[in-house]
Amino acid sequence: MSAQGGKSLWPVNADGEPAAGLIQEDLTEKSASIAPLFALYFQAWDLAQADGALLKRLEHAAEALALSRAIAALVQEAVGGSAGLRWAVKVSEAEHLVMVVRDALADREEGCL
Repeated sequence: MSAQGGKSLWPVNADGEPAAGLIQEDLTEKSASIAPLFALYFQAWDLAQADGALLKRLEHAAEALALSRAIAALVQEAVGGSAGLRWAVKVSEAEHLVMVVRDALADREEGCL
């Protein structure tokens, strides 16, 4: 499950079972690197949405965007299908968050001039 609750974002096959090779001990080199990306993405996402300095939030939002793009590419290559689509949505959400925080930062700077 994600940090926000709801549907799991781990890749699944057509039967709804965990995708082979992505969360088992005998992982390939490429898929072995995906688990830490999930943790880093959710941490960055949570920090980008938290109250705090807008510049720090923008940095975390940009980090979440980069991680979501990397995860989306790996998931699409490994299993595709609905798992790939879910991560494409995460990329879109991260892009939107970057824009919102960037605009808020720009508005704050314009108000201070």
